[in-house]
Amino acid sequence: MATAFLPRVVALGRGTAKAQLATILQQCNVSRPFVVTDKNLDGLTKQVLASAQVDAAHIYADDCAEPTSERIDAMALALARSNADGVIAVGGGSPLDAAKLAVVLTEFGGSCRDYRAPVLTNATTKLPLIAIPTTAGTGAEVTRYAVVTDSASGEKMLCAGSAFVPAACVVDGALADGSPSVLTADVGVDALCHAMEAFVSRKRSLLADGFALDALRGVGAHLRSACADEPAGRDGMARAAFLAGVSFSVSSVTLIHGMSRPLGARFHLAHGRSNAVLMPAVTAYSLEGAADRYAQCGAALGFAGDLPTALADLASSLGVPSLREALLERGVDERAFRDAVPGMARDALASGSPANNPLVPSEADVARLYHACYDNDC
Repeated sequence: MATAFLPRVVALGRGTAKAQLATILQQCNVSRPFVVTDKNLDGLTKQVLASAQVDAAHIYADDCAEPTSERIDAMALALARSNADGVIAVGGGSPLDAAKLAVVLTEFGGSCRDYRAPVLTNATTKLPLIAIPTTAGTGAEVTRYAVVTDSASGEKMLCAGSAFVPAACVVDGALADGSPSVLTADVGVDALCHAMEAFVSRKRSLLADGFALDALRGVGAHLRSACADEPAGRDGMARAAFLAGVSFSVSSVTLIHGMSRPLGARFHLAHGRSNAVLMPAVTAYSLEGAADRYAQCGAALGFAGDLPTALADLASSLGVPSLREALLERGVDERAFRDAVPGMARDALASGSPANNPLVPSEADVARLYHACYDNDC
């Protein structure tokens, strides 16, 4: 049994931001949108609004690289004061998640921690949210999730429920044109993990399986060309990330994401990068729990041979560093990492995602996997 919560309106394809945004706003009865974006995307956002002849009630361009509960509080206050009748979010997963949380706080009050999983917020919001992703990876434009860092504790909190599903989304691969290849690789691997984890999850379902395999085929066919900034690759990955978002929103993610969140929170690694450095070793650990399912994932991606090795080779070919290298780039030495492992292992299990894994790990298993990833030992 499975339940899907999806946007009421989905526009997918190159040029849809210009061609369909105005119509979608009309369909959602939005005439004075409050616009959320990252300050680095302010120019692109204004271009999108101008091309669709949209007059914003307010443009909230903040540093959304890692949305914190403190920033969400400020955003929600600005939204409440804006007299807007809807919200447009433009950017990667962080601005989209920030907008989702701001809408929920504005309508239902409280703090971000009040909505932390396992709480499910399945109320209906009155303010329509139109999500416009500029990266192909997070699937935030379609999911019932939002992630925020608690300003007090540093914990990355997962918030879930139908209240976080956008009313509409505009998935236009052209908005990612010119993005750095390293960003494209990181978010593309995130989409890969979403689809693969959804397909092997203990919560897997027939409803999600087709979306997951179709997403994996898209990643296998288009991720490398997207990193080369080819339009067909951008468009293919935009579609694949959307499909992957549908799949894991139904079936949930597993151990890779469970371990990724505390790693990213503790050392400020980008979410996609955190998934990429964990993916081979965690997959190797999990294989025996769903060997046939993992084989289907490898086939959909176009891989031959050992799946963990193929995943490691893909990440390497895209310029993704090892975990050790990624941490050294941030000035984190081995001792700091090893000392953090026990706490990260506890946080990973507390997230709930590892319980969906084909092999459900113990805290000791998770700690061992962190060390194995650092040692680059699949």
